Amino acid sequence: MSKIKTKHIDDQAITLAKMADMATGSLIYRTTSGSGVPEVNSLATLKSDLELEGSNTGDGAVTYSLRTGEATLTVNENVVFASGGGFTLTLPPAATATKMLCIKKIDSSMDVITIDGNDSETIDGQLTYLLEAQYMYVNIVSNGSNWLIIGNN
Repeated sequence: MSKIKTKHIDDQAITLAKMADMATGSLIYRTTSGSGVPEVNSLATLKSDLELEGSNTGDGAVTYSLRTGEATLTVNENVVFASGGGFTLTLPPAATATKMLCIKKIDSSMDVITIDGNDSETIDGQLTYLLEAQYMYVNIVSNGSNWLIIGNN
């Protein structure tokens, strides 16, 4: 049976006081192997080292909106609830969209919500998609030139 060598860290050798001069939003980590003092880095540096994109705050935040009449949706909307009668929601240009978009009809009327691609853009090859009953929804993503359905009911 082999033995594992251990080392003892002296009491008080690692303290929060020793990190008191670190800037807010800093992290201690090592980007290279070896010994010595690890580097103090910013969140931006960490994101760069990990090859992450986006802002330092709000990444992945979901935005909700309620639409009660005709509108052109924006690329900042993620979940859109449609209510208040029949009307058309026009999608943002597919070339500018980077997030999944969920559109859901929430009223109990028999009025139809029409989802229309921007200009001649299509939704799974069709110019429009219809939400005809309460709680019908569609999840769509852009491929850069048109919209593709990835989920619906």
